[in-house]
This record gives sequence, C-alpha cells and structure tokens, in this order.
Amino acid sequence: GHVLLYGKCEGHADCWVNQTDPFWGNGAGRGMFCTKSGICDQCSFCQRGQEDAWGGAACPLHLCPESGLSPECIDANALMRPLDCRSNHTFSIYKHHSPGDAVVVEPPPEPATRFLTPFNRLVGGVVMTQYRRPAVNCSSSSSNPWVAAFSDASRCQGQGRDQAPFGIDPMFHPSSALYDGKLAASDCHTDFELRTKSTGDKGPPFAFFPISWGSGKPETPDPSSSPEEKEEYARQASRWSPANSSGDVFKLYWDVRVQKERANEMLSFVKDGGFIDEKTDQIDIEMVTFNPNVNQFTHLRFGYVWMPGGTVQWDWEMSSIYMDIYSGSHGVVQLAVEMMCVFLLALSCLAQARDFVKAFRTFTFYSYISSPGIWFDLAHLGLMWVAWLYWAIHFQLTNS
Repeated sequence: GHVLLYGKCEGHADCWVNQTDPFWGNGAGRGMFCTKSGICDQCSFCQRGQEDAWGGAACPLHLCPESGLSPECIDANALMRPLDCRSNHTFSIYKHHSPGDAVVVEPPPEPATRFLTPFNRLVGGVVMTQYRRPAVNCSSSSSNPWVAAFSDASRCQGQGRDQAPFGIDPMFHPSSALYDGKLAASDCHTDFELRTKSTGDKGPPFAFFPISWGSGKPETPDPSSSPEEKEEYARQASRWSPANSSGDVFKLYWDVRVQKERANEMLSFVKDGGFIDEKTDQIDIEMVTFNPNVNQFTHLRFGYVWMPGGTVQWDWEMSSIYMDIYSGSHGVVQLAVEMMCVFLLALSCLAQARDFVKAFRTFTFYSYISSPGIWFDLAHLGLMWVAWLYWAIHFQLTNS
C-alpha cells in the first residue's frame, strides 16, 4: 500500500506496511491497518476487529500479527452479584472492651493552643450565628416599565425570620472537594433533611439547620404500654416534624482544638454549602479569650448586618472580667486601699455607736433619733456595707 499514516483508505491493502508503530516492541513493530472510519492507523490501535477494523471485519493478522487479541467487554454485574460489597459497616468501640471502660487513644491527642492576639488565648471555640429573612417578590413604584419589570422579576428580603433549612451538604455535591461518592444520603439523613426536586423526588440533603431542629420528638412507648398509650404515640408521631420546635437562628461552632486540615474542611463545608446567600440578614461572630498575665476573660462579638442597599455594616463590642484582681503590684496597692476604706468605714460605725450610747445616757435619745442627718448617716453606712458584701461574694465566685 502507498497510503501514509492518517491517510484515507478503502481497505487494509491501501496502507503502507513499513510504518513504524512505537507502541509495539519498543518501536520495533511495523505495519498499519484501515480503520472503520477509513483512515490508516498503527496496528496497535486495532484491538477488536468488529469495532476498529474496516468494514467491521477482523483485524488483518497478516499485516498486524499482534492486533485483535483484546477480549470482548463482559458484564461486570454478573461478577458482583454473589459479593456483598457494602460501603459502610457497623462497629462498636467496645468490641474489645467492656461497656463503660475508659478507652485509651494512642498517641494521646494534644490540642493546639490558639491565640487571638499575643497573650490572649481562645477559650472554647468560635460561635457564628446567622439571622435570615424570607425571600419575597420585590415591588417598585417606579413609572419606568423596564425598572418595574426588573423589580417584579427579582427577589428581596421580607419581614420576620426564615426558619427553613438551607444549603447543600458538600459531602453529596460532586463539585465540592469534600464530595464522597460512597456515602448514601439515606444513611446519614432523614427524609425531613433531604431537599425535594421539582419532580417530587428526594435530592441531596440540606447543609444547615436552625437550632433545636428535631427536638421534642415523641418517645417510643414501652412494649408493655397500654393500647391507648400506643395509639396516642402513633397520633403524635404522625403529626411530628423536626421543624416544629426549631428556632429562628442558625449557629456554627468552630472548635479551636482541631488541627489545620480539619479546620480547612470545616471552612470548605461552610463555603461550598452556601452558608451566606440572598436570605442572610445578620451574622454575629462571638469568641472568648483569656489573658493569663492579668487573669482576665474577654468576650468579643463582631456583628455584620446586610443593609437594603447591598452594603454590609459591621460593628463590634467587648466586655471583660478580672478573675484575680489582687495579683501583681497593682493588686497589692488595690488591696491596701480597700482595707483602708473598710477600716475607716468601721471607725464611722463605732463613732455612730458612741453617739447613740451618749444620747441614751444623757436622756436626749428622742432628739437624736429624730434628726434627719442621723438617718442619712445610717443609710449611707448600710449601703457601704452592702456594697462591700456584694464585692466579697463576687470575689469568691470569680476565684472558685
């Protein structure tokens, strides 16, 4: 044959037999065949004659001795029928321990210490709270028909709070890096937690749910319960929905003890799941820090509010409490001043007691007790002692 590589052909004899085939014999193989589409190609590409060769015939073994030797495709379902290849299995952590025994994890976990600023250590975790509004059709009073039509076709935030679950669980979303094709939504979620498609079929599960979602479920009665109790349980269970007791806020808890890889997965879940969307009205981020140098706890809150014009207004507030105010040189000075104040207050009480006894002995007790200044002094001393008593209780609570 005289037709070179990728040239048009009408049979195997048209192709040049000395064409080098680098896929056979480390480049030593030669020969070509006419493909089913009428193009000369290297012999190594003739795997199955009915699918690859010209006219649906067999591969030309006289031109391509090693071609056409691949087996036909077989149905793998026949091989999988007798096998039980489950993607998940039940297990118990107490398989090798008695229930209730302490399970030792090796190596023991070492939570990382997180600092918000130098010397201010994060305590507990970071809590993110979202407030949402329902989506309604926009309304416009503009006389421009184009503006009015655009407004009618748009969605705006309505009044009140939206309590419906939202987002898509990234574990079941193929475009997410967290996607796991081995998971089945029915194994991880109930029907209440699955999205409903336009066709009525169940779709992927929601990602975010309001607080108290699923609480208040009727308890299953004991087998020995009366028929009336079982009937009442069946009636309540048929009416129960996890949304009945749900709140109107959505919270996320970021555990600061997790490692960097797990923290990145949590962040990817929030981003890929669509935590912030067109219904987001306000987000609060709260955290608590502890400064061991001054024994001070601080509560921080950052608030982000989505304004009607599309901008995001943010603000912050901070409150702190000292746990041990008498440590260090500042604490010593404060303790000395407070002891002096208590000592002077005690002297004032002794002076009032002396005046009381003197008035009683000199038979001027009635004029003494009827003086408005005396009642003012007594009220002042009583208020001071109450204040010091509250301070002592507060100091004891903060140190315990």
